[in-house]
Amino acid sequence: MRLTPWLSILTLALLTGSGRAVPTSGVAELKGADLRLTWIQHKKGWQLRSINDLKGGALKSAGTPSGRYTYLYSETKPSSAPNRRWRIDGHLEVRVRLARRGRRVETVVDVERRRPSSLSVAPRSTHVTMRDIAESAGVSVSAVSLALRNQARVSGAVRCRIQAIAQQLGYRRDPEIARLMEHLRTNRAKRVGSKIAIIVPELDRLALASYFPITEMVKGIEAQADEAGFDTEVFFLTDQGMTPARLRGILVARGVKGIIVAPYASGVGTLDMDMTGFCAATCGYSIIRPSLHRACPNYLQMMDELIDHLQRLHLHRIGFVMTYHRGGIGHKLLTSSYLYYQSLLLERERIPILPLENANERDIATWLNRHKPEVVISSGRVFSLLQGMGLAIPGDFYFANIDLSEPPRQAAGMDHRYQLVGSEAVNLVLTQFTLNLTGVPATPKVVLVDSHRRDGFTLPAEAPAATTVAPARAKRFVRAEGH
Repeated sequence: MRLTPWLSILTLALLTGSGRAVPTSGVAELKGADLRLTWIQHKKGWQLRSINDLKGGALKSAGTPSGRYTYLYSETKPSSAPNRRWRIDGHLEVRVRLARRGRRVETVVDVERRRPSSLSVAPRSTHVTMRDIAESAGVSVSAVSLALRNQARVSGAVRCRIQAIAQQLGYRRDPEIARLMEHLRTNRAKRVGSKIAIIVPELDRLALASYFPITEMVKGIEAQADEAGFDTEVFFLTDQGMTPARLRGILVARGVKGIIVAPYASGVGTLDMDMTGFCAATCGYSIIRPSLHRACPNYLQMMDELIDHLQRLHLHRIGFVMTYHRGGIGHKLLTSSYLYYQSLLLERERIPILPLENANERDIATWLNRHKPEVVISSGRVFSLLQGMGLAIPGDFYFANIDLSEPPRQAAGMDHRYQLVGSEAVNLVLTQFTLNLTGVPATPKVVLVDSHRRDGFTLPAEAPAATTVAPARAKRFVRAEGH
């Protein structure tokens, strides 16, 4: 909102005299021997912009005042309303009044110090609104709303200026309004056309249909978005002519604000897309740039829980064939849990991890013959390799599937709950909607979704009877002992 112009600047000698008006626009400066007050005009009156106080023989800034006590509710100019009082933090009282001198009516500003102290910033208003910020900044309320939500529709310089004024005035979001807006967003009718975009950066439509983890995430995203009143649409960066820049233009043109980025199937990767103005999140750890809020399976918990269960079945020679790509977060967390367990064993009992690059028939056969594990933890792909080698599971050894999204899904192992991962990614986007937060976050959050262990034909349903167990060894329950 523009400031209504005032055609003169009023300069008065405080305490001791008076002065003449000097033409300007929307500003009033009252100064004297030991105090200078500057007001700026607003629609509802005049707000004190700055205070300079006599300190050590020189006028020095006493800080930028803010709050209700900085307003003189005069519709014309600061000096027009008699007996107006203004206080700063109990230290100073300024009273503006009119006085007659002969035929003239002049403004007199009385100043009284309540105790010897420097001027301090006035108390913050108990309720500063966006309209107050708009009036102080000389812009519209809609511009303030956009700037506080960091929207690109307002230039960067104007956004910074408005945000600084909001902080100076002590603006706070109203939690009740925020709660109401969250309610409205999660219950809005579909006729509004609100939509969340699901971006698949690596797979095409045919490959996605056969890749179970991401298809399950998409199902979870769609279900949770529908629950919140949002439609969803899947966009493939593998489509002909599609680029991150072009996709951004499409989303902006359609008014799509929410984005969820699906993970890479082949490992870690980046998405070179400007996230300004979007409420974005991703599933899994594979998108390393931009650094977004993310919902992920809890890899550390799942390996801890699986090893704990194997120990309870009296299976202690546990081998691990890694099928995650080296350097990824999943690789590191699964490795950390497994190596912690191995550190609890005597050196002669430890079984090294067989890495992904050695997950072939020859190296697996050598590893099995040398270390003779009672149970192997790995993926469905390794299970197929083992069966192709003529090994019986169970029989030659037991098997635990680290990710039951890969067949055989009737095996014993860990369910990563990919649908729940997708729904939690939606919740991260909805939170940003509620808080009017857009762009790449300064402090990204990670929501961990605990896996579920499932029984299956590749592990015994219960521990063998005590009479059939080999010589007893100390139990090392990773989770039960709180390690």
